[in-house]
Amino acid sequence: MMNSLYFHYGVKFIPFLNYIKEKSKNLITYCSYLYNSIVSSFNSDIIYFFDKNPNAYIGSYINIHNSNNGVVVWKDSRSMKKFFQYSCEYKDIKYYPIITAFIALDEKTVYDLTDFFNELRIERTNADYPNLQQLLEVWTYTERIVLDRRKEYTIIYMDNHLNEFTKNLFTGTFEFTS
Repeated sequence: MMNSLYFHYGVKFIPFLNYIKEKSKNLITYCSYLYNSIVSSFNSDIIYFFDKNPNAYIGSYINIHNSNNGVVVWKDSRSMKKFFQYSCEYKDIKYYPIITAFIALDEKTVYDLTDFFNELRIERTNADYPNLQQLLEVWTYTERIVLDRRKEYTIIYMDNHLNEFTKNLFTGTFEFTS
């Protein structure tokens, strides 16, 4: 009689163990998804720029260690509001040499970039700055703005020597030195 009771309850216990096993797998899958989502959200804060390529690449969408992507020269962290020179040991913190800037379309101000440039810090080791095109890529990503490249946007800015410049946003050359 004892053996038949054990057999009877043991048979009912096996489906319960299978149920626990299945729910444990689901929990592990969910925890893995949650962990990957959290890591991905931290990486989306980082924007990378490669040599000879003005386009911005979001950290969660690109493998920076793949040699086919090129060499990373600048990295931007939106949470820290810093633009880093990627491969340097000692870094000097500077502000971008723009006092005020805005984007205009048909001679009307469309976007004011002054706050963006005033808050941005650049960490670098030499006289080079990231070019303005790279910073505009960061700004458009941060503000979630897509500018129509078929329109004639101009950027009007004043540097730290109080010189005013007006350039076509998509075709202008934007290089700065100290």
